[in-house]
Amino acid sequence: CILYCGGCGERGPGVGAQAINRPPMLFPYSRGTMIPANIAPLNFLIKEPGERFYVSISKRGGPSINFENSSAAVVISPVKWRALLDAAKGGSIGITVFASRNGSWSKFDTLWDTVCAHEADPFVTYRKIPVCKDWTYMGLYQRDIRNYDERLVFHNAKNGACFHCHSFRNNNADDMAMEVRSKTVGTPMLLTASKKGSVVLRAINTKTAFSTGRVGFTSWHPAKDLIAFSMNKFEMLFNSAGAEPREVFDAASDIALFDYSRNTVISCPDLSQKDRIETMPEWSKDGRFLYFCSAPQLPETRYREVKCDLMRIAFDPETKRWGQLDTILTAAQAGGSILEPKCSPEGKTMLVTLADYSDFPIDKVGSRLCLIDLNKPSIRNLEFTTAWTDGWHSWSDNGRWIVFSSKRMNGRFSSLWFSYIDTVGVAHTPVVLPQKDPSFYESSLLAYTIPEFTASRIKITSHQFATSIEAYRKNSQMDVADADSAQSEVSEF
Repeated sequence: CILYCGGCGERGPGVGAQAINRPPMLFPYSRGTMIPANIAPLNFLIKEPGERFYVSISKRGGPSINFENSSAAVVISPVKWRALLDAAKGGSIGITVFASRNGSWSKFDTLWDTVCAHEADPFVTYRKIPVCKDWTYMGLYQRDIRNYDERLVFHNAKNGACFHCHSFRNNNADDMAMEVRSKTVGTPMLLTASKKGSVVLRAINTKTAFSTGRVGFTSWHPAKDLIAFSMNKFEMLFNSAGAEPREVFDAASDIALFDYSRNTVISCPDLSQKDRIETMPEWSKDGRFLYFCSAPQLPETRYREVKCDLMRIAFDPETKRWGQLDTILTAAQAGGSILEPKCSPEGKTMLVTLADYSDFPIDKVGSRLCLIDLNKPSIRNLEFTTAWTDGWHSWSDNGRWIVFSSKRMNGRFSSLWFSYIDTVGVAHTPVVLPQKDPSFYESSLLAYTIPEFTASRIKITSHQFATSIEAYRKNSQMDVADADSAQSEVSEF
């Protein structure tokens, strides 16, 4: 039985309820959160004993949503929730819970949350995968955070290809890159780009005389037709004991650029050193620097010693020539491996994941989100750090919200969380991506990874992606990128 929030006319517990001097246990819920003004209803379970429950969700000194029922599962009316958030924007809403046992009512302390005046980007695109050995069944989905509308972007059920690490330019869903790795399909980069008012889909063969073409992580130049991409050679390792049985080791990685207006691949020696791995590229917001993570290339037996520094290399967007290479922050200075750099929209700070080791933090217990001040530079943990794994993050276009993947709910299966970053850089208590079924996260066996904010929906359909991959499989030379001979002095794996 699910309890639906009503509007008025409920009987209520009256004024004689006994005070319980603590807040109620609710799931999934973190008290004291900052809520996006455009978030879907935060449905929840009441984890308190009781035969009947009365709940009031109200704006301080304003309208409220009230109901009474025997169910502990709360599903809030979207219409009433939207009206309440609109009225409370910039203020607070409180959740007051009463529980009845043997005819006597108890009242718990009210939980207060703030409704932020800043909205988050309305769409989040993410991958859902089972926790398994082989990634042979995974899906990419896009969710409207204003409601529960989740739409499939692409699923690999028919071809078994591993696809991963999608990215967008400037939070624009029309400009999207997604990588495919498959023994049967090949290793194309699926690229959509807006052109003369329409969105064009291409399957790019990025293999050249100096590159394997196995694209890993990507970053779009903010203004030019350039995509920086890493070429990783990942290997899966397994532990016999421990909190996380899997390890991912990067046997080799270089970085190159794909110029999709000229169909060429560009790189330089500083991005492809034989004795180092270069991975996870990220453009500065002015497009004049490419940040990336770099570590010494070590043998597999020394995988726990892999720790990445944060580097950057100057770049002239007009001539497409590389400049000086700099170390921004070393792993020793940061106290761990610096990974997944994402520049804030205003360009002054960078959100990163800090792991004890590795250049692949998704399986690292204790990985945490940190902010780097690019002017100093300095690094600090975000305020909501836990003992579990946080990572795979992106910024909302207004720079006030981040979305990230975290195992904080149960230590095993990751879910998506939103946190407000205020004007002085403080990260507020995060709130989980709401689900229509309040018990959803109690039974979900999927990992939510790589969330990316966008301002609009992805226009390319799942069928179009599948058709493009199949066409590539039949003719892998259909769209081959040629090496730019003037700038292709890079090493081979």
